[in-house]
Amino acid sequence: MIARRISFVLVCLMLISSLLVACDNGGATATPVPATVTAGRSVSASPGRIALDPGPQYPSTPLPTATSIPRPSPTSTLYPAATNTPVPPTNPPTPAPTNTSTPEPGTPLSSPTATQVADVLARLVLQTYEVPANLTLDPTSSGELSNETIANGDATRLAQLKAWARQAGYVNVYRAYSAAPSGTVALLSSAAASYASNAGASAAWADALKRLQGSNLPLTAVAAAPHYTAHSIVLAYTDPNTNDSTAVLLVASGHLVAEVTIVGAKISPAALYPLAQIIVPRLVAAP
Repeated sequence: MIARRISFVLVCLMLISSLLVACDNGGATATPVPATVTAGRSVSASPGRIALDPGPQYPSTPLPTATSIPRPSPTSTLYPAATNTPVPPTNPPTPAPTNTSTPEPGTPLSSPTATQVADVLARLVLQTYEVPANLTLDPTSSGELSNETIANGDATRLAQLKAWARQAGYVNVYRAYSAAPSGTVALLSSAAASYASNAGASAAWADALKRLQGSNLPLTAVAAAPHYTAHSIVLAYTDPNTNDSTAVLLVASGHLVAEVTIVGAKISPAALYPLAQIIVPRLVAAP
């Protein structure tokens, strides 16, 4: 009995050994079949056996280090220098050509502000040192004369001034604050106005002459008065009852119009002529 058991045990050990050898060799009696690749896994044809597929192999490349990453140059156009030095454009714009031609007569001038024009006119009118010594500047009546001031609420008059392209005006008024002797000037006003074109100034000069001749004072032209420009005239009137005299010089040159008025007892229109010798050359020479 014991011998049979020993034989049985030996047979079992031999079977177990053969099974272990078969397992180590992948099965001695099994015929290898290529595995089927499915979704990254290798599925063996042998039932019950699945092996992961590592996928395609690539040569390993080391990652770049911080020092190996290229950096832009401090002088690169992408990163201008810290001094904020402007980088010139590749194709700089071509400047527009300057017009050096002379404008035709009557061409409107450039449009400076009314304040700029008034500043020029303030130096064109008669100054304190140019008038008779007994006269003093009246600051409350002197200064810039805007279109609105001239129109004084008259919409038609304002539209007319704008149609002439009147830019600005300026006036200095001088008075004798003490009694003026007969034959001396008691009141003097010196005014000037600028227009955007010569045509506008000529139209304004003609309108001013019409208004003076149609005023309450029956002013008439002085035939013996000098002619300073193509548009100049001297008007005068003396009241026979009071002997108060008024004389007016109205002159235009280019885009400018000037007017000088004097009032006094028994003054002659000739009192205007020295003042005209100051105003007219300044008017003609003005830009």
